[in-house]
Amino acid sequence: MLHRVALALVLAALAGCSIDQAEARPSLNFKCEGGSRFTVEFSSPGVTVILPDRSLHMLPKAFHLGERYVSDSGTLIIDHDFASLVLNDDLSFQACTLSGETSNAEQTKPR
Repeated sequence: MLHRVALALVLAALAGCSIDQAEARPSLNFKCEGGSRFTVEFSSPGVTVILPDRSLHMLPKAFHLGERYVSDSGTLIIDHDFASLVLNDDLSFQACTLSGETSNAEQTKPR
């Protein structure tokens, strides 16, 4: 009986210390056909897409293939090592593939 009480206390303590999955996930760097590049940083909720000239925050949307994130500026779909970033004002991010991962601490944001 004492073991069950101790186990219940440990589980209750651990429940309050859950790690945010977005914080533990590395940033993803994508290189697109034509040489365009962008980085995806995972945050809660959603992602921040870092482009050479700006950053966009996108929220998750239900999707049957991969992951889908949307904002007023466009849509990002990630499926394993492939991404499609469709922006309302820029179509240069087509046929993008994963070019590496970095930790969130190593990521440099545009100024």
